[in-house]
Amino acid sequence: MTEDNLRLIRERAAYWSGQGLTGAAYYEALAGDVCLPQNFTQQEVAEITGFTKHALKTRRSRGAAPGFVKLSRKEVRYPKAELFNWLAERFVPRKEARRGVDDYIQQPAQ
Repeated sequence: MTEDNLRLIRERAAYWSGQGLTGAAYYEALAGDVCLPQNFTQQEVAEITGFTKHALKTRRSRGAAPGFVKLSRKEVRYPKAELFNWLAERFVPRKEARRGVDDYIQQPAQ
């Protein structure tokens, strides 16, 4: 199931990106995407975020986001909205460059 979900996540991410969404709006769209499953496994969240499974476990033990549902002693799930809204909150937009690209090109000596 994980591979199918990861493929679906990539497809939906490509869809929203193709719709011109970027940054926090992109993650917010994924949070509300009805085509995605309601919950993700630890492995899926590791793939989405780039965290290792160990790092996710450490974050859970420290009470750090993203929020999760503990199904049993060894099973957790991450709600879709919780995960993608957390990513949207953490998104840092790029600042506009203070200098234009042309300012960095050396002009020929005269």
